[in-house]
Amino acid sequence: DGTSLVGEFSPRLDAMTLTAPPRKLPPPIVAAASTRTVFLSWSQPSVSTGIITGYRYYYHKHSDSTTECSMNPTTERARDVENRRQLNDEVTDLDVDTTYCFAVAAATSAGYGLRSDYASVTTFSLASLGENVSCPNKIGRAV
Repeated sequence: DGTSLVGEFSPRLDAMTLTAPPRKLPPPIVAAASTRTVFLSWSQPSVSTGIITGYRYYYHKHSDSTTECSMNPTTERARDVENRRQLNDEVTDLDVDTTYCFAVAAATSAGYGLRSDYASVTTFSLASLGENVSCPNKIGRAV
């Protein structure tokens, strides 16, 4: 008959899911920059579980070159990156010609997620630089 029925609209309902710790990130990308410096970068989580508030990376010397890197709670150091848009960092004052293991985790207001798998990198040796090359460190002295 051409008439349409219009009923009452229900009230608007807004809902938000709870924030959870982020998922595990892929291993960081690590590269030796000098005899005592390493650059590392990482990616944002591929699936959002909340607003990322920062990152934490973990690193330690790798003492056994015959095995893969793994967690080492006795010698591991951690650094927090509180800028959620920062996806890289420079680690300085490392030992010459030494292998280090790095992992990274993202954080939301619910806490840190699982650490990534570890990636390894070896700082340059003095011999690899050649006899006539010096590598200045951050304050300008040659090492």
